[in-house]
Amino acid sequence: MATYTIVKPGRLGLSAVRAELLNRGPDSFGQDLQEISAALKADGEEALAQARELLQAAQLLLREEQQRLVALAPGDLRAAALDRAATLTLRHVQALRQLSARAAIRPPRVQRGEALLHGRVTDELDRAAGPLTVTLADARGRPVPDIAPATVDATGYYALVVPAEVVARLGAEARLSLVLSHGEDKVTPKLEPVALAGGVRVVDVKLDPAALGKLRLRPAADTPARPRPPAQPPATPPRKPRGPAKE
Repeated sequence: MATYTIVKPGRLGLSAVRAELLNRGPDSFGQDLQEISAALKADGEEALAQARELLQAAQLLLREEQQRLVALAPGDLRAAALDRAATLTLRHVQALRQLSARAAIRPPRVQRGEALLHGRVTDELDRAAGPLTVTLADARGRPVPDIAPATVDATGYYALVVPAEVVARLGAEARLSLVLSHGEDKVTPKLEPVALAGGVRVVDVKLDPAALGKLRLRPAADTPARPRPPAQPPATPPRKPRGPAKE
């Protein structure tokens, strides 16, 4: 048995947690490793959620102060600076929301002899490309029989599980490809040939604007329109000089 000290981030700093890991032998090694991985993943999700909440609170405070200054002194330059800071903070909140969604992804478990092809389908800015279906195809672009197509979720994630009998029939070194479809529209992204060797393969796909246009897709707009800058007071026209006083 080995004892480790793990440092975990907290709201007010770092805290040390002692953890005992017991090696119970090869019979439980895989399960023990999966439990440790799941615990680390859960801790990561919690840290992301806390960071998102704190940034959300900061964004609300910035926006409230900006609106207060606009009401008191519309021409105050600090209001414009606060507006920019609030907008930037909101973008960080949205980025953390995407990270949290990706951290919550749970790849399916595969049995002995099966293969898993999984990854994300995104645009060039790493945003989920949209609702898509992913099909495993052979070198000629024909769908491989006995493999159910996968649906891309809101985070862009997909997972194709290849049954053991299909892996045996195709062979571990078979060169395969992915076909993406949206309704009747299809594209075959330019990727290196996909092999089933190793059992689990991560195959991420980035779609360029041409492919998105062919699929009639547009990335989800995750950045809201920028608020209008605070209104500036109208300029006061210069006063005309008075003539000499009449006697």
